[in-house]
Amino acid sequence: MKQRYYRFGILTCLLLFLLTGNIVAQTNEENQQTYTKSIKQKDYRFAIIVMDEILKDEERRTAENYYKRTAAYAAIDTDHQHYTFGEMITDLDSIVKRYPDFVSYELDSATTLLGHRLPVVTLGNRSARHHIMVQATMHAREYMATQLTMALLEHYAQMCYQDICEYKGQRISNLLQQVCFVIIPMVNPDGVEIAQNGSNGQLTDEVKQWVRQTEDNGTSHTKIKANANGVDINRNFGNGFNNPFTSSRKTHRSFNFYSGLLPYSEPESQLMLRVSQRYDYDLFLNYHTSGNIIYYGCQNAKKYVNKLAHDYAKLIHCHTNYPLYGPDSAPAGGTWADDVEIIYQCPSVTVELGSTNPVPISEFPAIFEKHKNVWADLAIEVLDNP
Repeated sequence: MKQRYYRFGILTCLLLFLLTGNIVAQTNEENQQTYTKSIKQKDYRFAIIVMDEILKDEERRTAENYYKRTAAYAAIDTDHQHYTFGEMITDLDSIVKRYPDFVSYELDSATTLLGHRLPVVTLGNRSARHHIMVQATMHAREYMATQLTMALLEHYAQMCYQDICEYKGQRISNLLQQVCFVIIPMVNPDGVEIAQNGSNGQLTDEVKQWVRQTEDNGTSHTKIKANANGVDINRNFGNGFNNPFTSSRKTHRSFNFYSGLLPYSEPESQLMLRVSQRYDYDLFLNYHTSGNIIYYGCQNAKKYVNKLAHDYAKLIHCHTNYPLYGPDSAPAGGTWADDVEIIYQCPSVTVELGSTNPVPISEFPAIFEKHKNVWADLAIEVLDNP
């Protein structure tokens, strides 16, 4: 047994002894490990039986109570539909201020068409041996993915700060010393501005005109996937770029599926490439909406890479029960997932959240509940497969 009986509270035990003359702490019979110590004092003899499982339960309750208290002061507002780029930056500042030992971020020097500088966030130890790159909201209407990513960031920062929270017997703070998450929580802020506000958003005159024309042609601004240039960022990467066999491909500026003139023509895709070159990543994790499904692997990637991607996808499936779609589900089409599996021979998993686009905010609590332990489980899996 772990020698932790003292943490149950020797003073508590002595107090109970004075009141009752006997102390017997009991728990379920399963997995009971006991530590028995006899003490003679003032002609009294008593046995203190402390179950290790009780100590674990006490730690879990302490952690849960802490999280409930801190949740009341959470920075991330998950009660309203339109989570904006400005809110995200404000929330990042708040999280970094509260948890500077665990979270940091920098604004990339490049700017988007509408003047946004994208934050690159670090959760955990930058110098860790292992790294996982996370990106969200590459598509404009999918801003729920940013809300989830930010809520998870704060959730894990809280658990690190509390320094008692465990998952599968491992402290979260220790996990994040060994596995660092590098996060781009909103890849496409220009598109989000259009998806949330349409031509009333803070856009250039030229972009406003394009948005109005598109809406006049019958497509609501709420359905946009592209950036302010009309390029679908998730078709702007090299592997399978402009693939003629890719369904729904567009040949001109559009709300969706236009690849652009050249791979990496967009500031957003260029940033993704730069961040992907920082470390030798173990996994690329991508959050999109919608469908409540998981994609993994790439049709022209090596078998062992797709096997690793399947293993990570299956792990996420165990939390979410989302069905899996493998590399044969679609040809390479210039997506981020297609690209990284070829460039870095590294597994990639794409999680599609929610039932429709945009995902209603009413679905957020259930989505968060399914995903709250995924990052911890992925970190453990990475450590188990060096």
